[in-house]
Amino acid sequence: MDKTTASRHKWTIEDDKAALNAYFAGIPKSEADKIALSRGIKPASFWCRVCNYQYLATEGRKGFANYAKQSEAVYRQSST
Repeated sequence: MDKTTASRHKWTIEDDKAALNAYFAGIPKSEADKIALSRGIKPASFWCRVCNYQYLATEGRKGFANYAKQSEAVYRQSST
């Protein structure tokens, strides 16, 4: 196993829900960093996931487009 694989976080649905909730709550990055660290996630990775939710919520007008299929599924479930 190389260093990249060993250090990657396996996102759970609960992790995704935490990022989605952070997006909906409009929390600042400093608070998102604390959530990330409490979940064992790199803060930059967590913030990217929050920005993925922004992309989904704004239909691509803002945020980061490279969202995971799991994130899209969590977002769609929250929107129903």
